[in-house]
Amino acid sequence: TGNGSDGRIDYDSDEFSHGTAMASLIVAARGYADIEGLAPAAEILPVVVPLVSVVHQGEPPVNATAKAIDYAAGHGARIISMSLGGPRTEKQDRLPCPSDIQDAVLRALRRGAIVVAASGNAAQSGNPVEEPGVCLGVVSVGAVDAGLRVTAFSSRHRYLSVTAPGSNIATLNREPDTAFV
Repeated sequence: TGNGSDGRIDYDSDEFSHGTAMASLIVAARGYADIEGLAPAAEILPVVVPLVSVVHQGEPPVNATAKAIDYAAGHGARIISMSLGGPRTEKQDRLPCPSDIQDAVLRALRRGAIVVAASGNAAQSGNPVEEPGVCLGVVSVGAVDAGLRVTAFSSRHRYLSVTAPGSNIATLNREPDTAFV
């Protein structure tokens, strides 16, 4: 979505490698670092969504999330999973979901895709509304721990659709043959 990459490079600057970790939760095959994803036979269409300059060379492009949704839907993605979000401020933002992102979500839904996004990880920081999780038609996901208790960080909103394990989960990172918990 603007950095000249094919989406296979994880630009996160921390050791967690967020994009790689999320992909491993979906497609990792059993036996590789003792991790098995939810759908190990699925194919990943990696799309980079540079939301901050730390994960992208230069400035993030305008409408990066909407462009990423359109790209994924236009290339046949059946499930568009976005473990990302940006806070919305009622005093500053007229709509909970920016119209460009809402329009992209609706286009993806019309193509038959399921759109999934994080509800947010800011429960301890004011619990702001976050897009794209707040957008109409998006399955918004919160986090629970091993005891099925909502994690302290997981945002709590009326638009939350479902929760899933979100803490102390082994994932792969961008370093070969390593896992992160």
